[in-house]
Amino acid sequence: MEAVTYRVEAHTNADDATRYRSDAEVEAWRAHDPIALLEAELTRRGLIDDEGIRAERDAAERMAADLRDRMNEDAALDPMDLFANVYAQQTAQLREQAAQLRAELAAEQQPEAAESAVEEPAREASAGEASGQAVGRAAGRPAQGPRGSQASHGSRGSQGSQSSQGSYGSQSSQGERR
Repeated sequence: MEAVTYRVEAHTNADDATRYRSDAEVEAWRAHDPIALLEAELTRRGLIDDEGIRAERDAAERMAADLRDRMNEDAALDPMDLFANVYAQQTAQLREQAAQLRAELAAEQQPEAAESAVEEPAREASAGEASGQAVGRAAGRPAQGPRGSQASHGSRGSQGSQSSQGSYGSQSSQGERR
């Protein structure tokens, strides 16, 4: 079935459609309304009556009202989803950020839960970072700070600085993005 349609109504209630088309043009297109034409054909063939038409219009209006209601609902989002599917294996920095957000969210719920939410992931992040530095030193590479910067004399380096291996966003030998 092919249905050639025409926008009968204005774009918005602020649009004055009479500036670019006449009322006669709009009325001519109303005669070609595919819904009205199908309704007339189904009625002519005895496949639908006034009660059926009314039932279908009511059902369509209920469906449209339900859609409008659902579109106006706020989605239930989980802020922790920010950390999902970013890397195959989360970096220490990402784990730290996730721990910080988890603690902030827990603090909003109950203050005593905030402390325990930060302690465990922070220990995991420190352990992961320490083992990564030990592996790097064993391979003859200097210890790395955040974002790929070299740690000098035990400092973490400045964020966003470049290491001898390239700029922020380079990959380590294990394929982990930094």
